[in-house]
Amino acid sequence: MKQENFNYLKEQVKFSGFGDAMEFKLKEKMIEGLTDFQLHHKHTFGKDNVEAVLNFRKSDQDNYFFNSYQVTVNKEGADPLKQLYKLYKPDKLVKQVEGKDDTVEWVNHNIKLKEAYNLLEGRSVRKEYVRDETEKYANWLMIDFKNTDKDGNFLIKRKMDFDLEAKLKEYPIKELKNEESKKELLDSLYKGNRQFVTMDIDGKERKFAFEANAQFSSVNRYEGDTRIKSGEKATPDQSAKQNESQKADQAEDKPRQSKRNAQKNKRGITS
Repeated sequence: MKQENFNYLKEQVKFSGFGDAMEFKLKEKMIEGLTDFQLHHKHTFGKDNVEAVLNFRKSDQDNYFFNSYQVTVNKEGADPLKQLYKLYKPDKLVKQVEGKDDTVEWVNHNIKLKEAYNLLEGRSVRKEYVRDETEKYANWLMIDFKNTDKDGNFLIKRKMDFDLEAKLKEYPIKELKNEESKKELLDSLYKGNRQFVTMDIDGKERKFAFEANAQFSSVNRYEGDTRIKSGEKATPDQSAKQNESQKADQAEDKPRQSKRNAQKNKRGITS
């Protein structure tokens, strides 16, 4: 086993959202010297059980590479939903500063575990990329639940970046008044989370959930389990439906059975 190769892979696995719990298993598999191997990981997001299979393969130079991982989301009363996410080399961004040597920034646009889960929940995830090694830009990613590739994986759609902060400022969100809390809110929404915020409604502070909607360059609003339609005002009755467990959970969503059925039908699965 090459120690440098192991050190790189354990950091890559950790950065991809799997933590350091698999470090021992990773070393054990690399010592075995197999051409390829898999590591298995389980996690829980809210009430959803998520299983991941991480795929590693050895090159002709005896270096192992973490090439992809498959995520399976298991919801109570619903069929499992799967997606394979491939990993790519980070983009190289060369920063030119007058009078100084150029500096290099590596922009990693690989999808992390929580983002992979959020995509399968039907939400949008924002990732940064580099064009011609000189320009950084962002795209929003969404899963196309109506179309799959030859291996049965959903296709990933890209949408141009939009000003999420400007959309949020259309609402009296308390967290936008503080730079630190605003940054935390935006970062969470960029990852595809459904994030709770506090708003002043008729002189009273109430909790709402927001998520980015890249399809329409907008945001979705929720009160409890109920999505508030565009232009519609929240009602006191809706607010009362939000229970304590939902208040504590900052990023979870309801099952989207219709999207699961779309994958079942695409793969020819019958009930």
